[in-house]
Amino acid sequence: MKIKLDLTSENFKPILKFLKISFPEFKFLYTESFLSIEPEPSNSELESIKEIARIVIFAERLKSEALLYEHDPKYLLFKGDVQKDLDLSGDVKWMKPGMALLQGDVLSVKKQLERTFESIALKDYSAVEIENPGLWSMDIFHKTGYLGDFPHEALFVLGTNNASKCLSMVSEHFEGENLTEAVENFPSIVNCVNLIGGCQPSVCTSCYFALGNQMQLQNQLYTTYNRVFRNEGGNTLARLLSYSVRDIMAVGNINFVIKQRNNFITTCKEFMKSLGLKFKIEASNDPFFSKKLKKITFQNSGALKYEVLAYIPFSDSWLAVGSINYHLQTFGEAFEIKLKGGGIASSCCMGIGFERLVFALFSQFGPNLKLWPKEVMGDKGLLNATK
Repeated sequence: MKIKLDLTSENFKPILKFLKISFPEFKFLYTESFLSIEPEPSNSELESIKEIARIVIFAERLKSEALLYEHDPKYLLFKGDVQKDLDLSGDVKWMKPGMALLQGDVLSVKKQLERTFESIALKDYSAVEIENPGLWSMDIFHKTGYLGDFPHEALFVLGTNNASKCLSMVSEHFEGENLTEAVENFPSIVNCVNLIGGCQPSVCTSCYFALGNQMQLQNQLYTTYNRVFRNEGGNTLARLLSYSVRDIMAVGNINFVIKQRNNFITTCKEFMKSLGLKFKIEASNDPFFSKKLKKITFQNSGALKYEVLAYIPFSDSWLAVGSINYHLQTFGEAFEIKLKGGGIASSCCMGIGFERLVFALFSQFGPNLKLWPKEVMGDKGLLNATK
């Protein structure tokens, strides 16, 4: 089926993101003012597809100052697909798509980046550190509404019922020759498992939970480090099921939070510049499941999310390696965080995904650290400790 849509190439890219998430069973192709859809959608599905296109086009028009900052140090960039080199060297080994083991130079660079950003959080910002378990209870999913917006990203945790029959059935189902990732026979053991919770898709939310039900909160900065989990994955460090993130969060009154959000933007600029990377910071939206799509018109108009995007030369594309997010009072309301003197707390956060940042560095500078720019790897370079 084809429907006529007058779009620019810039409009179609965000529309395609939302369509793929909301209707993963369809294939979409836009050429010469027509959107091709296979297989043919029902009338209700077609109306939803048209509504998504209309809302995203409207939201894109509301964007102001989409490109906040761009930096290009003009280094000679590596042109090959560096992931192949990292796999051949053994620095990256794959358990399965999305599950990577790191060692060698890749791990050394990652550890140094983590130490540097931890120092920014603890020394430059004097942030209070909070440790989180890496898992969310279903109550946190409910309070944040995450599964209403991002059901396609969720990964859940199941536990076996502590009864001999259940233990035996689960053991037989998953052990030895019976081990399979196929779920056709899963109903046979569904009554033997409990839904414990989910793998956390963000690290900052657990910290807002830790501040929940406070009545006298004062302006404060916090930080946390852990892994986040997304239901995606391929044989590239750019797309992993689980990757490491450190967030720095500001929680307090609106003036404090906005000031810190601006500070976070400056920090991200300087941090990325110190790595010698070609990058940009621009307003963006995560693609939502269509059930909650209309909220993007407000998010877009308020520039609530800025992405830190690093250039990937071999694919001539941009990869999100971090973000700065202004949450308004969303988490203050969800977890009943109240300010000293009254009112609901606002919040913002800055986060860096380290495997993605490592991938961007190797993609731009190549697999051999000795050939990286001396400004990055020299005695005064940020990564000199990896030599």
